[in-house]
Amino acid sequence: MKINPERLEGTVYLQPSKSYLHRIIIMSALSKKTVRIDNVNYSEDIKATLGALNTMGIAKYERNKSSLLISPGDGKIKGEIDCGESGSTLRFLIALGLTMDRELVFTGHGRLMERPQNVYSELCASLGFLFKQQGDKLKIRGKLEAGEYSLPGNVSSQFISGLLMALSKIDGKSSLNITGKLESSGYVDITCDVLKTFGIYVDRAENKVSVKGGISAPDTIRAQGDWSHAANFACMAAKNGGITLKGLDVRSLQKDRQVIDVLRTMGADVVTLQDGAEFLQSEIKGMDIDGRDIPDIIPVLCVLLGVCPGRWRVKNVSRLRIKESDRVEAVCRLINNLGGKAESTEDSIIIDGVKHYTGGKVSSFNDHRIAMAGAVASCYSKGIIEIDNGGCVAKSAPDFWKEFVSLGGKITEEEDV
Repeated sequence: MKINPERLEGTVYLQPSKSYLHRIIIMSALSKKTVRIDNVNYSEDIKATLGALNTMGIAKYERNKSSLLISPGDGKIKGEIDCGESGSTLRFLIALGLTMDRELVFTGHGRLMERPQNVYSELCASLGFLFKQQGDKLKIRGKLEAGEYSLPGNVSSQFISGLLMALSKIDGKSSLNITGKLESSGYVDITCDVLKTFGIYVDRAENKVSVKGGISAPDTIRAQGDWSHAANFACMAAKNGGITLKGLDVRSLQKDRQVIDVLRTMGADVVTLQDGAEFLQSEIKGMDIDGRDIPDIIPVLCVLLGVCPGRWRVKNVSRLRIKESDRVEAVCRLINNLGGKAESTEDSIIIDGVKHYTGGKVSSFNDHRIAMAGAVASCYSKGIIEIDNGGCVAKSAPDFWKEFVSLGGKITEEEDV
């Protein structure tokens, strides 16, 4: 895929938040009634969660263009539970599987089964549950009961969220103590928000969350717009302006909403709207960034820093090394291959900004976030950017390239995306 350098203009109506949608689907599946979810798109990750819930016998579903009906399943396990490449699917549904007292086998693709699961393996060992991984197969069996549990918070918040949703299914009150520094705490906030929407009692303190089982689902629920996805277009427009983002909750609990604050600090002229933001042409400067709570938008912010002259440090990014790719190395190679300057340490990215990118060939590393970062770079490039496997964006954003083209982006040698 070749992307011509262009200034983009127009309006993007944002897709639903993948973070919210995963959780809403799972809680709807546990509700023992039919729930309609509005504002849905079918990324590969969301399809993985739907398919896995069906294989587990927990739910069946009916897909429409922009809505989804979730109904109780038949209770029959239909085989191995394929989680695709979705870390959220795997980690959320392992916890749910540990409430079923049945042997389940999980599998996945890409780097998914290489990603650490030690938080759950140690929990299962302490409870006497089965947890055995061999290659790309993970076998579990357990029967969680209401009670008090402890998990470390410094690996991934997905473990915390998964266990909270599982405990909400169980009658009685449970508490989850979080030890150590909680990474990506905003995702736990999202989980608590969804649990409350489904009638679950939630008491959230800094290092402890209590829930009381008893799901009361709404008949219809709407997934809010995705700030992680919005960050791609926000970074495209930070200097150039001309893009309006719609369909967003400006008070959202999504931490990636911080992209607006970061870009304003860099000097971007951003007008906040009732349901989004408008970007005007601006002179921006670089800044140092802490990636601890906003890991998903670090690749596109790094690409933007790459065209802000000066030396900039993005810290607390070590967890990006265990995503769909090693995103620390992937984004450095992307910037360097396009005429920028970036290097890494174990936990940081150091960028020496240039005036503009020169173009060149880059790899997506089969990683949706890196492919979209390449599209952002094209807005600040003097030459054509050639990127392999642009279709990998379907993991989170199947309509990304259509949105890009609708704003005036020009793609040649287009792949089947």
